[in-house]
Order: sequence, then structure tokens, then C-alpha cells
Amino acid sequence: MNKRLQHNTRQWANGQHGSISVLSIPSVAHLLLPMVVKSYGDLHPEVEIQVHDHADPQLRLLMQSGEGDFAIFSNAQKGDSFKNLPILKDRLRWVGSSSAPLAQKPHIRLKDLQRQQFIVMRRGAIRDMVNPLLDKIQSPVPLIEVDQQSTLVGMIAAGLGMTFLPSLSCQSSTHTQTTHRALDFGDFHRAIQISRSTARDLMPCTRAFLRLFISKLQAGHFQFQEGVELLPLRDPEIDQFLT
Repeated sequence: MNKRLQHNTRQWANGQHGSISVLSIPSVAHLLLPMVVKSYGDLHPEVEIQVHDHADPQLRLLMQSGEGDFAIFSNAQKGDSFKNLPILKDRLRWVGSSSAPLAQKPHIRLKDLQRQQFIVMRRGAIRDMVNPLLDKIQSPVPLIEVDQQSTLVGMIAAGLGMTFLPSLSCQSSTHTQTTHRALDFGDFHRAIQISRSTARDLMPCTRAFLRLFISKLQAGHFQFQEGVELLPLRDPEIDQFLT
């Protein structure tokens, strides 16, 4: 019995047993996590992995209530109770119908956006990101507001207007009748970060999962489109975050 206990303890310490609870914004859960979950699962089939994909506000609430081993989102938790590791710079892009006149341009200028119909999320992290851009445009045309991103993309595809989304969201919300372009003015972006609570240590399996995820990022295993910039990470910075 003692030998079996020692064996199980060694497996736990080596990250071969346990469970991992990941909190993530949907675009990251869609584009990045499948490869990591599969690779990790192939190496450690006994480890249970749960992915909870929600918008930023829900993730913040879950983190504050102690849920999840770590979160991947754009609104970092502030204060000494959390550690944050920035991994990506995700720029806003113009999104419109593929048949719209602006879709023929290689990039979008500020003057192209005057007196246009914009469709935006009613609230949330993406709306907070878009608001400074709307303030800069100052279009007199009333906004169309929706609650779900799928509704937003559907309206854009139908030619009802245009919007702005982070590049990762453009990649994960593809529609054959929409397209997206870079903005040639300003620097409207969000920083995608991994965040964890300092109130508890990471389990070995969780630490191994994060190291695998970060190593794949640094090795260029993910095919990012224009608008997503990989932020440089140094080994001491990674070690400090994980310990």
C-alpha cells in the first residue's frame, strides 16, 4: 500500500494526475486552446481538463470568487492578489460586408468612417475597447446595438452596417459574407494576458499545462492573422509567474 501511495504521489508531482480548470475568452478558447488541450492530453491522459469560455466580465467575477486555476483574458486583475503575464497584443480591425465599398480598400482611414452605420455590442469588454474609436469618429448616425456577437456578425453579413472587432475575434467569428481590414490610424488594441491568483499555488499538472501553452506560443505553433502580435517573454518572467 505504501508503494502504491508513493507511486501516486510521484505521478501527482510529475503532473500525471489531477485536474485543470481553465477560464478563457471565447476567441482564445476557439483558436489556441484546442491544440494545447490535445497535446497535453496525449502526454497526460489521466489529467482532467475543464475549459470555461466566457466574456471578460464573467471571467473577472469567476476569478474573484476563486474559480479556475488561471484565466486568459484581456482585463487583467489588479492588485497584489493576482499575477499577470501578457502574451498577445490584439488590435481592433474594421469588419464589414464583403460587398461593401470599404471592403475593396487595403486599409481603412479615419475619413472613410464618416457618416457610416455602426453596429456594436451593447456592453462588455469589446464595447469598452470600441468606445474610444467611436468617440474619434463622431458619426452622427445612431448606433445599432446588440447583445450577442453572433447577432452582430449576422447583421454585418447582411449588409446592415459595419463594426470593429479585435483580430482574434475576427479569426474566430468568420463568415463567408464578411471581411476585415486594418485601421491606418491610432493604436486601438487589447493586451491578452494569463492571470492567476496568488492565494494558492498552482498544481504541478496546471504548471505543466501553462508551460506547454507558453512554449507553443513562443515556438510559433499558432497561425495568427494580421493584427495579432506575440509579446516577448523571458524565462525569469515566466518562472516568476508560475511560482
